[in-house]
Amino acid sequence: MKKLLSVILAVVMTLAFAGCGSAPVTLASVTTAQGVTISLPSDMVKKSDVLYGSDKGDALSTQTTPSDPSTPLSAWDAEAVKTLYGQTYTEVTVTSFEKDKTINGNTGFYAFFTAKTKDGQDRGGAIVMLTNGTNDYIFNLLYRGDNAKGSLATNIQACIDSIQLPTK
Repeated sequence: MKKLLSVILAVVMTLAFAGCGSAPVTLASVTTAQGVTISLPSDMVKKSDVLYGSDKGDALSTQTTPSDPSTPLSAWDAEAVKTLYGQTYTEVTVTSFEKDKTINGNTGFYAFFTAKTKDGQDRGGAIVMLTNGTNDYIFNLLYRGDNAKGSLATNIQACIDSIQLPTK
């Protein structure tokens, strides 16, 4: 009887744990209003023409500006990224800066960083700036510090590597 009860209890617990899980997150290709194609975690949905997000605090915001030869992307460095994010966050640390990168035929840079919101919440993420020679495209990929093992944080490099800008 004890063995039977143990087996039944094990089956019930297994089914209960299986019911607690959510669907696995995969990368899904999306095309932004600016014509950019990027692979994002499937739990991130379109919030507006320039914003995708998840209920766990992951976010992608995009911006497009005409390329300006007087301020080329090659002029950016880790300190410029720190200054940019320092306008919104505190304790900004650029953990990696990759200059003169080519992603799917477009040049620019990307940087990974950590920071705190004004009310002390941890954030992590990356900024990517790419140009196709006509326009500069800016991508802010952000996640909450308490979600550092979440879908965006664990797939952020794949998201960056998937970026396809529209042709000129």
